[in-house]
Amino acid sequence: MADLIKRLDIGIAELLLVFLITLDVLEFLGRLSPDLDYIKKIVSWACLGVLVYRANLSEIFYGYKDKLVDGLLLTSYFLLVINEVIAFSAEALKSVAEADGAQYAFLRWLYYPIVTYSGELLTISIYAGLGILLLISAFSLFMNVEVREPSLLAVLHEKGQALSVWKKIERAVISLGVLLFFFFAMFKLFVEWLGWAVDSSLTVFLIFFYVFVIIKHAKSLGTATFAFRIADASEDFYRKAVGFFHDGKTLVLGVSGMLVLHLLTELGVFVFPYLLGQEISYFGELGEGHASLLLLLSGNLASASSLLMKSTIIIIYALNVIALLSLLIGPAVLWYLLAEQRKLDLPSSALAIFAAAITSFLLLPVFRLGSVLKDSIAGADIQTQAIAVNFTLETALLSVAIGIVVLLCCMNGRIKHAITAAAMIGINVFFGYYLYLFALPIVRHTISSLIALGISKPIFSIFLALSLAILIPFYICGFFAFAAQCFRKLGLWGQKDQAI
Repeated sequence: MADLIKRLDIGIAELLLVFLITLDVLEFLGRLSPDLDYIKKIVSWACLGVLVYRANLSEIFYGYKDKLVDGLLLTSYFLLVINEVIAFSAEALKSVAEADGAQYAFLRWLYYPIVTYSGELLTISIYAGLGILLLISAFSLFMNVEVREPSLLAVLHEKGQALSVWKKIERAVISLGVLLFFFFAMFKLFVEWLGWAVDSSLTVFLIFFYVFVIIKHAKSLGTATFAFRIADASEDFYRKAVGFFHDGKTLVLGVSGMLVLHLLTELGVFVFPYLLGQEISYFGELGEGHASLLLLLSGNLASASSLLMKSTIIIIYALNVIALLSLLIGPAVLWYLLAEQRKLDLPSSALAIFAAAITSFLLLPVFRLGSVLKDSIAGADIQTQAIAVNFTLETALLSVAIGIVVLLCCMNGRIKHAITAAAMIGINVFFGYYLYLFALPIVRHTISSLIALGISKPIFSIFLALSLAILIPFYICGFFAFAAQCFRKLGLWGQKDQAI
């Protein structure tokens, strides 16, 4: 058996994926107990841990691979998000109590002490997690660790060894800031996202399958295979993305790329479940306004009195979906064009469809955006709503007419450039509004928690204050830097980019 596993090159990532598939099958068959649902979340987090470990953070931050540092970083980050484990343990304990059956209580021995001693567990974990980060940062103080190029520390501080005591202290502080920045801006958010999106596990599974299986095994299939070309292009792009943090000129582009990921995660959290009609448990926690599109569309079609009206209702729904997908994916497309220094020249047909879709989205919106702050859930909220069927014909005709006008206008190069600029500005406005909705409840919740704690728990207060000091500039500066690069690309601000 061991020899077979070795020949198949099966590692921990593949085993986790197999287990995740098994749990998905049980969920589809309606046989997933609260215990297994809890394990499913833990497995998803374990996959994230493997992914972060393989990213070689030590090389990105310090310029050399150190698996001990990578392992310590991963350990500290998971310790700092122990509140997520506590929250899901409380949820699982509640589900077991509601199920009221011994067959659903295999892990009660685990839930109960975690929930009962949650305060002590949270305190110990926060202290231990911060202590490990301080230990890693203090290497510059006591061991005079060398920083190599290319690396983020070489950009923010300097390469080589720190020669003076002040330089050592400065490097240790910067190092701690970098480690905390990655935690608050990336790791913590992805752990929370997995906690939400694990119910929409098809998305989670596809991401991990791509990272752990396709990229790992594609090159053994030969250079002519489609999988090889995908893997090779992905590795090349990953190297470029990491390289953005190794150059002061492209560092801002790397930071703005981290913001763009926020929008892409909403596809798995909200859009795909709405489109697929999945029953997602966290929708119930968010309250009303999270019905699937199929349910809303069926209700609107049932109230339509003619075939023409039914057709226009379907058109309005389709255009709304296109609009939302364009607005969520648009910043990622713009960022990719900036990163690859590609020409910002969108097809005329794409601009026409975008214009028609936005018109329907504004006049008869199926989706509406808001903020959510309930218990441990904080961030942006995308809700669904039925449309007023009395105005579908006029809206559909106007949307199609605007799309046709835009298509005809794009035959003129100057007008097409202006329309492209308008579309880009619209995408950036949506991006900024989304980040505002996403960050506002997080900042409010953090400030209220900070005020409630006061000086009673200084370590917790410092931890929350650090999160504010990192996240507020991250969202504000990251967005405006991204928008400035987009405007410069089209010559709307600053010196025009040559690759237009």
